[in-house]
Amino acid sequence: MFSFSIGNAMSQGFKIWGRNIIPFTLLGAIVYSPLIIWVMLSFNEGMDLDKAMAMGGLVILGSMVLNLFISGAVTYGVVRELQGQHASMGECIAHGLRRFLPALGVSFLSVLAIGGATLLLIIPGIIVYCMLYVAVQASVMERPGLFGALSRSRFLTAGNKLNIFGLLFIVGLITGIPRTIVEKIILPDPDHPESFSDVKTYVYATLGMSIVIGTLGAVIAAVSYFQLRQDKDGVSIDEIARVFE
Repeated sequence: MFSFSIGNAMSQGFKIWGRNIIPFTLLGAIVYSPLIIWVMLSFNEGMDLDKAMAMGGLVILGSMVLNLFISGAVTYGVVRELQGQHASMGECIAHGLRRFLPALGVSFLSVLAIGGATLLLIIPGIIVYCMLYVAVQASVMERPGLFGALSRSRFLTAGNKLNIFGLLFIVGLITGIPRTIVEKIILPDPDHPESFSDVKTYVYATLGMSIVIGTLGAVIAAVSYFQLRQDKDGVSIDEIARVFE
């Protein structure tokens, strides 16, 4: 049994992600396929530089929504991995579809809460973000309703917000550095891109990174949720997994 800490969450998260990087990435590619097809069709129909830059922003927004589905699907896969089993891609997709709408609703409420707190000051926004870190996972695993998922996340993260902030900071560095490097290589000056082809390449590169990064973030969040539940509820992974029976 792992108690929650930055080191344990990162170690166990990367271990599970590394063992499943190919199926999880394929899963992410399947989830992202409508967005990928839309981008390809948009470029083939003709697009100028301004539209391409706007598309980059839409890709990031679409990625945020699709990552919710990935989170639900990957959470099921992480459960099975923690049980010493292996979940098929079909099973992960089925469970992701089943819990997508509740996860979307919880995420929407979380964004409102975090945004409202951030309007007061940056620090309250960070605190609320850490408080609601595992709200989507609680929604997927416990099915307590929209506000119930927020309450469960608040309970599970109580006393661990500093550790969660440290975890989010490290994950942000790990996922942000590749994005920055790619941006610097492809778009030396984001405000004055050299050519349309630069932006086109950047959009595709952003899609690829979003798929990989989305699965990594989902795995670490799922692992954090299970470790927090073990700490707070004293339950085993088999007891947690009974929701799928």
